[in-house]
Amino acid sequence: MIGPMIGSLLVHVADADVVTPANVWQHWGGDPGALVSVVAMGTLYGVGVRRLWTRAGRGHVVSRGEVASFYLGILTLLVALCSPLDAVADALFSAHMLQHVLLIGVAAPLAILGAPLLPFLWCLPHDARVAGGRAWNASGMRRGAAILVLPLPAWALHTIALWGWHLPGPYSAALASAPIHALEHSCFYLTALLMWWVALKPLRGHGGIAGSLLVLVGTMVQSGALGAILTFSGTPWYYSQSAGAALWHLTALEDQQLAGLIMWIPAGFAYLIALLAVLRRVFDVAEPSKLAGGIAAATVLFVATSKSMSMSGAARAPGVPMATATPGQPLAGIAAYLYTLH
Repeated sequence: MIGPMIGSLLVHVADADVVTPANVWQHWGGDPGALVSVVAMGTLYGVGVRRLWTRAGRGHVVSRGEVASFYLGILTLLVALCSPLDAVADALFSAHMLQHVLLIGVAAPLAILGAPLLPFLWCLPHDARVAGGRAWNASGMRRGAAILVLPLPAWALHTIALWGWHLPGPYSAALASAPIHALEHSCFYLTALLMWWVALKPLRGHGGIAGSLLVLVGTMVQSGALGAILTFSGTPWYYSQSAGAALWHLTALEDQQLAGLIMWIPAGFAYLIALLAVLRRVFDVAEPSKLAGGIAAATVLFVATSKSMSMSGAARAPGVPMATATPGQPLAGIAAYLYTLH
């Protein structure tokens, strides 16, 4: 009761700068720090590619397709962090979730597909590259990096970041503080880069394609589970954006359920597409029988968890035997319909 009352009161004292459907296209730019960071990434990558192509020839070492992929990722970062979407994300949890999906499920894999390591290395002067390589090999950083690109640590770090920042306390803190908000987005993007590196660039001795399959399925499952929980929750997790939701003619619960659907379905498609791409590699491997264990484990985990999530959502549908709760009004019919499909 207290949460909705506070949200209702906040509507009447909403700041004139709060984004609404009427002024949404007036909010461009986002966080200046984010804009500078994204432009710097694109510039440094471009410098490195130019040097590589000058030495090896255009399209060599880093292909034109990889360069295009990287800059599509840069464009996605600009849309997520510097377009009106960033302003809407301050008002709506669902827009905030769309930001997260773009950072994790679109920008990060596009960056990895852009083969960024060599361009970022070659953007440095020659002496700096040599000194950095020596320091990397002599210190413990190389061994630490080798641990991080193992499937389990990469998956675990991203899972902790995703679930941790969506807890009510950290999420509200990010909304209230620009530096914490930037830290939240950095955690999502950097851990997603690590996860997608393992998924899309499988290394021998680090799980290979089987490790890629397990990371992708595990990430799809845990991300989908969080989306399903938010979608079928009968009460809002957050009230800090109640005023903003009201300006967009949504209740806090409707906004949360829309956010859950965004995380559950569109994000799930990104992982599914990647999973199919990795499975395609299985048929290009000389001895696919070596991958049977990983494929079987990934398949069993995906099927079992998907069924569990489906039944969990159905158990909350009105009129379903053994139901223990009811979803919010906007999804009540959808939940009942989904249950009839099983």
